[in-house]
Amino acid sequence: MLKIKTESNSDWMEPNLLHAAQFCDFDEAKAALKDNPSCIYEFNSNGMNALQLAVCEFHEDMAFFLLENSDISARHKDIYNRHALHLALQIGSEDLVTALNSRWCKERREELADPNRVVPFDPDVG
Repeated sequence: MLKIKTESNSDWMEPNLLHAAQFCDFDEAKAALKDNPSCIYEFNSNGMNALQLAVCEFHEDMAFFLLENSDISARHKDIYNRHALHLALQIGSEDLVTALNSRWCKERREELADPNRVVPFDPDVG
């Protein structure tokens, strides 16, 4: 496994997408996605994925980077039942809300197009 020094951590460590999102470290995010593409499914102790963490930390550039460079889910909920769109609304980022809404709709369309993956509409999701 590749080990890197990050801007936020001078020790050698394995790239970690959650760490990269929290500290807005693009080099670490790129390395994490390259090394382990499934890292988009990891979450922290509050159940937040890297996208939610980036939004929560007001790192809009990192959130856009994750949306553009990975298939990270915009529909993932944390332990407080919030998804990245809720968090973007809370911080008042219109551009991020628009991008997350588009990703949300894309994910839902893909889900509806796959007869093996369709789940009933959940009124508590929105």
